[in-house]
Amino acid sequence: RLNRHDLPSGPSRQPSRTLGATAEERTNAGRTRGLHRDPRSTRRARRARLKAPASVTRSIMSSSRNSPAKTPKSVLSRQNSSANLGGMGSPTDMQIALLSQKVKDGSRGSVRVACAVRAVGGGNILQEPLAPYLAGGEEMRALLANRARREDARVVENVAVRHRAIDDVILRHCAPEDGIRQVVSVNGGLDTRAHRLNLPNVAWFDVDLFDVLELKKKMLEKAPDALKHYASPRVASVTNVGMDVLADAPHYLKLELEKHGLDFTRPVLYVFEACLYNFSAADARALTRSLPRVDGSVVVGTHLQRGMLRWVRDPRNQAEAPFLAELSHHWRSSLEDAAAAGAFRGWRVRNVKSLTSHAFGYGYRVPPNPWKKGEEVVFELHRGRCRAGSRARRGGFASRFFRWRARAPPRGPLGPPATASRRDSRGLRTPDARTSVGGWLGVAVRVGALTLAGFVGHRHGGDVAKVAEKTLERCAATARLAKSRYVDPCAEFAMDKCAVGLGAARRGAARAREGVAHVRRTHVDPRLPEKYRLPKKDASGKGKRLKKGW
Repeated sequence: RLNRHDLPSGPSRQPSRTLGATAEERTNAGRTRGLHRDPRSTRRARRARLKAPASVTRSIMSSSRNSPAKTPKSVLSRQNSSANLGGMGSPTDMQIALLSQKVKDGSRGSVRVACAVRAVGGGNILQEPLAPYLAGGEEMRALLANRARREDARVVENVAVRHRAIDDVILRHCAPEDGIRQVVSVNGGLDTRAHRLNLPNVAWFDVDLFDVLELKKKMLEKAPDALKHYASPRVASVTNVGMDVLADAPHYLKLELEKHGLDFTRPVLYVFEACLYNFSAADARALTRSLPRVDGSVVVGTHLQRGMLRWVRDPRNQAEAPFLAELSHHWRSSLEDAAAAGAFRGWRVRNVKSLTSHAFGYGYRVPPNPWKKGEEVVFELHRGRCRAGSRARRGGFASRFFRWRARAPPRGPLGPPATASRRDSRGLRTPDARTSVGGWLGVAVRVGALTLAGFVGHRHGGDVAKVAEKTLERCAATARLAKSRYVDPCAEFAMDKCAVGLGAARRGAARAREGVAHVRRTHVDPRLPEKYRLPKKDASGKGKRLKKGW
């Protein structure tokens, strides 16, 4: 509170550190003030320890204890953001900064948001240690700030359940010894399935924009020491196929995969997560028909039902779900539209389950669904007999002939719990009848059945009509006989019993009334005045009524 005029003048005056310092000194003091804090007690480090796995947290804490002069690289630090990476001197950091900005400004700007969603909403369903690091601190903070909103919470949980269900489907078809050995992930973004799923004999192909794939590759190479173990791939090989999926995949996906060494003579598992509804129905049909239909191949993907798409696009509901309303501008088709266009022709549709069913299968309660009608579903398309998903049969010819006999346990993982029952393991058809064709063999069987029915009707139509008429007459006569012999006696017996019971009830009520009157006549309190007692009935059966109130 001192004034400038109250301070002593002359050489004995000692200027204060704060008042006498220049602007540059004060700025430098503010910059270095945070360097003396323990990096383990900062808010950023606490948030990283909460979201990172236990092994990562222990590694970060041990590195900070062993070398206190070094600041640990937090999973959620700002060094991953494009604004701060530009000032680093390493060429790899500069490349990551430029690729991050390019991806953010391009058509795939939401890949880091999706990665942050998987990191936040995983919980006990999905464990993805690399997701917070790949998403970056900026996206993680923005998502954590908006997570309290009901709509965002539902979207976050849906993404985690969807990702885990597809993981289990991949393990079911690729983990067995005779399973699929080639996986193609289309438009996967920054997912780390090749680094999480233990499939040492599988060749993995990532198809996405070149910038997205290069950004993931550079960031995994530059991963902190605490994440080095998770950054190494757990598959036989990882091949990046750079292409614009939305523009070129319907026509050039097969050609690009052939160039990068995919063997189309063997079964392939294709993964279309959050991808097919960005195509129009015609493009989705061209994409699925361009895939070679080798026996044993599987397509696993997600799609939106028509009811959900209509609800989100309705202007009256956009205030309740603004985030989905913004995303819906990129959605071009629904599951029913793709089926009507013939996108699933030639494949057997199996295991069509909603995300809510998958969440309940994992024992997880998801937030309420705001769009009520329709939902996002996970489905599978099978070509021929899928050996990995089948069950090994016991015994010889007898057990193969009698299908009702007990089967051996399945070879390998069962997949998502929502589709792991005996009936679901054989496959369920979608409710839409137009998608349950079953390939060209199913079409041929139906055409043959209709042709045979027409031939029989043309040659023996009169005889068939006579047999049908006689059968109808016999059925009517049998019904009349059953009515006269069984229905009418039963009805008459029931009515008689009801009448007897009603009479008995009436007689019981009359006796009850007589008993009450007898008690009132016989057992009368002698202290009651005579004029208030109930008199005995006279010869006519009528007695004197009591006064009102007795």
